[in-house]
Amino acid sequence: MPTLLFIEQYFYPEGWGGAEIPRDIVSGLRQAGFDVEVLCGKDQYTPMRPGEVPDPSACGVRIFRVPRIAGGPIHRFKSLRILWFCAYAFPWLLMHRGVDLFDCILPTKMAQQGWAYTFQGVLEAMRPAMKLAQGPIEPGCTCLACHSQPLGYIHHLLRVGNAQGVRWLAIHNVHHTQALMSRLRSAILSDSWQPLYHELTEQLPRRLKEPLLE
Repeated sequence: MPTLLFIEQYFYPEGWGGAEIPRDIVSGLRQAGFDVEVLCGKDQYTPMRPGEVPDPSACGVRIFRVPRIAGGPIHRFKSLRILWFCAYAFPWLLMHRGVDLFDCILPTKMAQQGWAYTFQGVLEAMRPAMKLAQGPIEPGCTCLACHSQPLGYIHHLLRVGNAQGVRWLAIHNVHHTQALMSRLRSAILSDSWQPLYHELTEQLPRRLKEPLLE
């Protein structure tokens, strides 16, 4: 079975609580028969307590440590490996660098910050300019949030701290991520990757501070 390279910013036994989650994922993959290696974005081990020494057998995996994974030389690790990138926002950038699988909490996590992902950029839904918006988060979107709630109402829920506002944004963001992946797969199959890659790189990182027009 080919080696799976699991890419993560923190990895057990780092001094970061979330590092136990990727450790458990890697352990499960090894139990399923995968040969797993880890690429960690911390260039040196950070002990949880002074003088603590990492246990090399904690997961039984080989760990590469490099700074700045997202902009780093991922391609050097590609040979004979399946690349799995954990927790990243822009999947088209990962796929362009050769990543095969990824997962990410940001569609729901950034909903908590009042951000909505759209194909024109990242909409900052808590800005005052959204207060009277009668249209959806993203015109043309087919998600439940865009079909049933005006952006102005979602803005109100977010401003008063009502958790339903975060839920509506999360519903939209997850739907957007699925639609984005569908476009990426279609572009690969139709050999039109490069035009879509350049379009997404120009559009999606933009910050939107006004409602989108229908």
